[in-house]
Amino acid sequence: MNLAQQRRAGFWALALAFGLAQIAVHLRADFSFPPPWIDEAQFLWQAKAVADTGTLLAPQLDPDRPILWMPPGWFWVTGAAFRVLGFDFALARALSLAFLLAAFALLAGLLRGLPHPRASLVLAGAFFLGRTFVAAGNVARMESLLLLGALGGFALLRSGLIWPGLALLAAMPLVHPNGVWFLAGGIAWLWLMPGQRARLARPGALGVAAVLVVALAWLAFAALVAAHPDAFAQGFGHQLARKAGAARPGLLLGSRLLALAALVLLARWLRRDVPDAVLLACLAVPALLAHSIGQEYWYEVFEELFYLLLSLLALAAAGRWLARQPSLARRSGIAVAGVLGLLLLANGVVHRVPNPLGYPGNLVWHRMRVSDGEPYLRDDERAFLRDFLTRLAPPGERPRVRFVPAAEALFYADLDGVEIRVSEPVFREEQPDWILLRASRWGSRGSFERALQRAGADAPGAAPPILTRGETERWYAVRR
Repeated sequence: MNLAQQRRAGFWALALAFGLAQIAVHLRADFSFPPPWIDEAQFLWQAKAVADTGTLLAPQLDPDRPILWMPPGWFWVTGAAFRVLGFDFALARALSLAFLLAAFALLAGLLRGLPHPRASLVLAGAFFLGRTFVAAGNVARMESLLLLGALGGFALLRSGLIWPGLALLAAMPLVHPNGVWFLAGGIAWLWLMPGQRARLARPGALGVAAVLVVALAWLAFAALVAAHPDAFAQGFGHQLARKAGAARPGLLLGSRLLALAALVLLARWLRRDVPDAVLLACLAVPALLAHSIGQEYWYEVFEELFYLLLSLLALAAAGRWLARQPSLARRSGIAVAGVLGLLLLANGVVHRVPNPLGYPGNLVWHRMRVSDGEPYLRDDERAFLRDFLTRLAPPGERPRVRFVPAAEALFYADLDGVEIRVSEPVFREEQPDWILLRASRWGSRGSFERALQRAGADAPGAAPPILTRGETERWYAVRR
């Protein structure tokens, strides 16, 4: 093995080490970081419907029409996995981890073109072990798949596969509306790189096939919308109203504007010596827009990606400057290590890079904390609750059961339609026969207490909890 092969093997061994660390943190976080999320209840029933019936009609949400408030790409991909592997809540979260690991591998491949790939990989690995990336890889939502698609599209563009890259980026708005920003970033890179635009005239067989597949996917979405125009108008109208109310373009001012200006200046200064600098900048800007305009907890991972890419360009720029200093020529490696340490420290101060002391138990994000080792749901508790649900009604009857938190129902998805009917209505009213509530230290005490009060579980003379664990975990069953 020659020196180049040894370096390549060492680089990918380091990438593998970061991937294994991500898996270990995922297992430790379990269902505590985050706890079962309301979005998972509403999204996973639709993905399960794709696996079971090939449609988006989820009777748990609405038995009469599909809920069209998100593009169907994530439902199709996740539903296809459930079709092959079977449905399981833990599997759904593991899929997000798999998407995140694949995205990290693609990013690592892009870093091979930077002046100091190993130092860049250490920086990227530290970011990916941070709180927002860990949370994104441990929740059944669209962000990790969108990260994978965006990085995959840019990796294809970088390799000269222009049409396949554009096709993949054009598919990303079918996964999440934020995919529009990354498609625009890919087009901007082509506009900034005239030499690459010549490849547009030669799409090749792979490019034609990719474009056709994505075009068919968009046509399928259009047919779905045409078949359910009222559901689409209601669902997307609801989402647009939410986003319009939450959007804060002013966030692009102040420190973010300075960071954006620094990104552009660094990419411009590096563009001749480090051609990939322009590519990374065109990936970073859409990531910043996705969070600043969307304003959701889960979009913060895109802003973290922006600051990661900015830090990578800063590291490359520092390495380029150091290489031109004769007095540092013999100690350039030490100097680059010092710059890497400063970048890690600076990002650690603002919690983009985690503190290794006490990790991962010290991860805190929006009042959510990684479990101290106590499981979110023990096997004996799950068995007790399954047995309780099967005994709610005589054989042949299937009572409607609403769960609080709503995603708790996913632990018992195999009972739905057999022993019970899960009731999680969206855009409609439905009175359940039973409400199964859980108060937990992993959730917001205020929201749980309000839910308990609304159900009458904490009223004077109300039935005691059906199950408890310590002082914090309580399950109530309320018949309506």
